[in-house]
Formats: sequence, C-alpha cells, structure tokens
Amino acid sequence: MKNPELKIVYNLFSVKTSFLLDGKQGYLSELEKKAKGKRIQQWIHDIFIPDLFEKTINGNELDFVFEGSDVEVEDVRDAVNAFNREYGGRYKLYADYVVHPLHADNKIQQLRKLFTDTQSGPFDTFRSPEMHQAFEKALSPEFEITVLATMSAGKSTVINAMVGKELLPSKNQACTATIARVINDDAMPEFKVRRLGEDDIILDDWQIVTDEDQFEVIARWNEDKDTSIIELKGNIPAIKARDGIQMVLVDTPGPNNSNDSSHRVAMERAIKSNQQSMVLYVLNATQVGVYDDQSLVNSIKEAMSKGGREAHDRFIFIVNKVDELDSAKETAASVLSNVKNYLETNGLINPTVIPVSAELTKLIRIKRLYGEEALTSKQRRGLNNLIEQFVEEDDMNLLEHSRHDLPVSVYQKLKQQVDEARHQHDDETLAELLSGIPIIEALLDDYLIKHAVPSRIKDAVQLFETVAHEQDIKQKLDAILTMSEKDLSEAAKILKDFNNSESHIQQQLDFRTRVNNLQYIESENLIVQKRKIDRKVTALFDDLCRDFSKTLEPSHADSIMSKADSRAKSLFAEIQVLLEEALENDFNTQVSSLKSDYEQYVFQSLGDFPDSENMGALKALQTASLEMPDINVLVKKATVKEAKSVFVGTERCGFLWLKKRNLYKTIHEDKVEMKKVGDEFEVALQNSQMQLIRTFDKAVESNFTLAKEVLIKHMEDLDKQLTEITEQINIAVSDKNKKQSLLDGHKKKAAWFKKFESECNAILNIKGE
Repeated sequence: MKNPELKIVYNLFSVKTSFLLDGKQGYLSELEKKAKGKRIQQWIHDIFIPDLFEKTINGNELDFVFEGSDVEVEDVRDAVNAFNREYGGRYKLYADYVVHPLHADNKIQQLRKLFTDTQSGPFDTFRSPEMHQAFEKALSPEFEITVLATMSAGKSTVINAMVGKELLPSKNQACTATIARVINDDAMPEFKVRRLGEDDIILDDWQIVTDEDQFEVIARWNEDKDTSIIELKGNIPAIKARDGIQMVLVDTPGPNNSNDSSHRVAMERAIKSNQQSMVLYVLNATQVGVYDDQSLVNSIKEAMSKGGREAHDRFIFIVNKVDELDSAKETAASVLSNVKNYLETNGLINPTVIPVSAELTKLIRIKRLYGEEALTSKQRRGLNNLIEQFVEEDDMNLLEHSRHDLPVSVYQKLKQQVDEARHQHDDETLAELLSGIPIIEALLDDYLIKHAVPSRIKDAVQLFETVAHEQDIKQKLDAILTMSEKDLSEAAKILKDFNNSESHIQQQLDFRTRVNNLQYIESENLIVQKRKIDRKVTALFDDLCRDFSKTLEPSHADSIMSKADSRAKSLFAEIQVLLEEALENDFNTQVSSLKSDYEQYVFQSLGDFPDSENMGALKALQTASLEMPDINVLVKKATVKEAKSVFVGTERCGFLWLKKRNLYKTIHEDKVEMKKVGDEFEVALQNSQMQLIRTFDKAVESNFTLAKEVLIKHMEDLDKQLTEITEQINIAVSDKNKKQSLLDGHKKKAAWFKKFESECNAILNIKGE
C-alpha cells in the first residue's frame, strides 16, 4: 500500500507556501496557519512532530516532497534529519526534493526597472508620493552588519581585515565613544568620511582624508561630544554589492566606553531587530568569557530563541586571535569546544562559531592591495610567520574546524578554493582562506541571498496589491457597464438609492463617530510586558543588594557604583528596545482591530443592499470598492508618513541615577555607608523606569489616535472611489459614446496591467522561467 504523500511548495520571494496531501489542497489547515506569511526557516522544524502523523495521516510512514529553491533545501533537510533522529523508531519520514537553482541576481534591479516603467503607465497610484516613499523604503540598499565584541577581542581588526586596510584605529580607546559605519561602495576608489550628530544632522559632510590624517580626524571627531556617528564609505574588495545592496559594517562602542546611552540602545536594537540584518559577536580566543558582557549575551539568547533558523542565522560568534594560542597548552579545537560549551551554558543553543585570525587576513590583504611596502618591517615578519603557521599546522585549518557550523554549499565552495590554492602552491591565498575571515564573508553573502534580498522583494511587491485591487474593481465595473441598457439603468438607480438612503448615511456617520470616540484600552500583552520589565528592574536591584549592605572605602564604593551604573544602563537600553517592539506590535494590533471593525460595518451595511435579479455583479462591485487593503500595506503607508509618531523612541528620557553617582563621596570622608547609596539608587531606578513607562504610554495613546486617523483617511479614499464609480455608471447610462470610451480605457488598462502582472510574476518565479 502506497504511503500518504505530503508535498510542500515554497517560494522565498513571495513567501507563499502550498501544502498538498496526496495532491490535494485544503486538508492541512493547521500547517497552513503556521506557515502563512512566514519564511520557511521560521516554521519547518515545528511541523515535523508526531502530531503530523497522529492527527494528519493517522499512520506511521509518510512520503515527503519539498519543492523550492536550492537555498532552502539544506534547512528542510536538516529538519527532516532531526525528526528521523528523534522519532525514527516510531515514525518514518521519506524525503525527496525538487530543487530549482536560485536566480536571485538582478531581481531587485529588475523590480526597480519595472517600477520605473509604471510611471508612464495608466495607474496614478504608482505615481503617488506615498508609493514612491514606501517602495524606496522596502528596497533599502543598505544591509547592516553590527559588530559587537568583548574587551580586547580585536573588533576593529576584524573590520579592518574585511576592508583590507587600516581603516579604523585598533586602540581600545581610539574609536569607541561613537558608532562607526563602514559602507561598501564598489564604485569608490578611495574612502570618504563624514560625521553625524543627534537625529543624523550632518556636522561634517563627506571628505577624502589621507591615510596619514585619517586616524587623527577620527580621533578628533570621536572626542567631540556632539558626534553621534562617524561614517566611512569606499570599496571593500572582498565584499561585492549584490543586486544593488550595500553591506554596512557597524562598529559599536564598548558598553563602558560609550559617551551616549543611545549607543547601547542601538546595540539592543540591532540584536532584537525584526529586519534582515546580522550581528557578529567577537570573542578573544585567549580570554573566553573573561570580559564578556552578560546582558548582551542574554539579549542575543532571547533573539535567537525566536523566529527559528532565520533568527539563528543572524548571529555569528567570531573567535578571534586563534593565532595567539599557546599550542603547548591548548589547540584551536579545544578553544572552540570551550566557546561552544560556554555559549550553550548561557542558553545559546547550537550557535554558529567561527575561529579566525583577523590579523593574518588584514596583513595579507594590505600587501595584496597596496604592496609589501605598505607593511612595517614588524608586520612583514609577522605575516611570514603567520602564513607558515597556517599552511603547515593542521590545527590552523580553520575551515575544517568550522565545517559542521556551515551550510554545505558554503563549505564546498570554500573547500574548492582551498584545494586550488594548495594545487597551485599559493601559500598566501591558502593562508587567507584558512584564516576564517573569508568564512565570515561567505556566511554574510549566504544570509543576504537567503533572507535579505527575498525579503526586500516581497515587501516591495506587496505594495502593488493596492493597484491589483484597483484593477479588480475596474473589471467588476466593466461587468456592470456591459449590461443591457435596462439593467444598467436599474443598477444606477439601485446604487444611487442605496448611497443616498438615510439608513446608509446614518450608518456611515455612526461608524465614523464611534471610531473617533473610541478610547484606548491597554492590551493584555502590554500589561504582561510591563510586568516583565518590573521583574527585570527588581531582579537587578536584588542582585546588587549584597554590595549595598556594606560599609566600604570610597575607592571600593566607586568601583561598585560604576559597575551598577553600567548594568543599569544595559538594562534600561534593553527595556527601551522592548518597549519600542511592544509599541510597534501594539500599533499593528490597533490597526488590525479597527480594520476588523470596519469590515463588520461593511458587512452590516451591505446587508441592506437590495437583492435584485442580475444585480449580483453590482453587489460584488460595491463589496470590492469598500474593501480595505492588507494590514501590512495599511501600516506601511502609515509609517512612511508618520514614522516618528508610530515609532516614538524613549532614549532621551535619560537615566536619572547618573545625577546621584557622586552621592557616596559626601556621606563620609573615610567610609561609605552603601545602604544609603543603595536606597538612593533604588529610587533612581524606579524613577527612570516610571519616566520610560510614562513616555511609552503617551506614545501608545498617540499611536491609537494615528491608527484611527489611518482608518478614517482610508474610508474617505474609498468614499471618493465609490463616488467616481457611481458617476461613471451614470455617465454610461446617459451617453453611449462615453460609455464605450470608458470601456475602451478600462480595456487598455487591463491589457497594461496583465503585462505588468506577468513581468512581476516572472521576477517572483523561483524556477527562473
């Protein structure tokens, strides 16, 4: 007897999944709910569970077929293998794959060209400022990679190695008080720099500086308290812009060196981001866990625990300075094992850990790009020793150490390059490939192909749904216009009577009044989030209480207060990002709830629409004309125009206890009674928390008002649309020539849209046909 067959067909560009059980759809509603609107990496591991057999097929064996692009196959195969390892004794999952090579290159450029072509088309919607802004936002060219690090881990060296020159100062204090953004631009032969202040105000515009002056300029800007961000833009040879997307390396200040609390918030945002971005966490191979920032590790753990494999792929842990290990005491393999154990002890399950020697890569690339004379004599000696070490010592083959953390395709590509370098006796290229940094770059490119590019395409195409709906309305209107004269006259009278009826007008007025009078009620989710924040603040103070119960020397008190200050900053940065996330989710919920109210109003309103023979087309037209777009489109349009209202930040609240930090110095000349300091610190924590919550509550109220405005504005747009439709029907009744002109115009629009839709679908087609 043949096994039941489950087939999953997935398109990474449209993020649409179809489930077929023995070739039929509609039998797997629970799976469809899990997958709807989500990338396959977010749910594939969650569907291969015993319930699939017990509740769906009522058997022990299942044939499984996956059809999709080659970038998802490894994730799907991993999920299948994981299931068979865990449940293979009870259930059998036989897998087969229909794989389409991903033709991702140039799809964004194709989409941009298609959008440009729409500007001369017959649909005004494509030319609206809102559509232009939303389209550019969806296809944002920048792909951010935030680099975090423990102290002395060599974060700047990692970035310099990727750039191939001494771009950022490597001294701990040199460029850590501000955020540095290194933007890859393949068209620029040399690097330019500029600096920004608060709210991205340009303080010094783009300028070219010599290599000799570069560090001095950066150091001077870094010391200026008005500087928030330093940007550097130029060609990073090892990284190529893919489909117009520029990689941006974001060098964040260390938690103890930042002169701006917003920088810590920026780190938390990067970790918790729902956007397609990546985080590189650099550790020192010789000091694993010694200077680690526990709050950052906890934030990464929470982020990795959400969103499945895609969230997991966002984080790469780089173990730098492997070349500095004392081989007599420890090997690269043993250090990697220790790092993984350390991370997993901290709740980071199956992390991607890559060992590197950033110094080796940096020196090789400087020599290749600028000649051996660009190296100091010390660097030349060091480079020769490192090349010899990596080529001759098996323990320095960092590609093999990373093998099981890499996608098969990434490993095979790099392994082929390694074999070619060995065959050609090219020790310099071989050492570079084995140094680990090329592995990082390959993983960045892999994530870009797998997640970032498809996500941008999906967001941009989703905006076209409003035009597709507009075309659908025109088709339904044509069904009315082509009626007989008698039916068309009847349709015009029905529509006029309905729209002008007292009951319909009163329904419209009542609904608008009800929406305007709605008062915001805090959701259960927000209440839960605030309780979570209360627990975090309480837990911090409870943890510090031991130190606040003592009488100490002033110097010891100073040390304790500095640590408490640092931990409080970290906590409140995390709280701010939690609130921002809650604010965004709550706004989406508000718009969705109001949209549901509106849909119920439309349903009730059309319930009074008169039933008449042959008038089903008229009701279909009226229904389509009153339909709201998808919630995501509504939110996108709102956030383009009202970004500051929707995503109100709280970082300017400040941290009130900073004013209290010198309090202990005035308590007693020789000893500090930490109990009093602790009481003041607790009050300051509570005050800061209250201020953040108050600002958040105001933002929530503001968002609720905005959500109501979004709904009412869209209702007004729909009313105008209905008025235009009614006028067109009346014109068609009174003037046959104008009726034919309307039909001809609609026919041309339909032909144009059909061609547009075909070109759009070709871009979304994973088969490359």
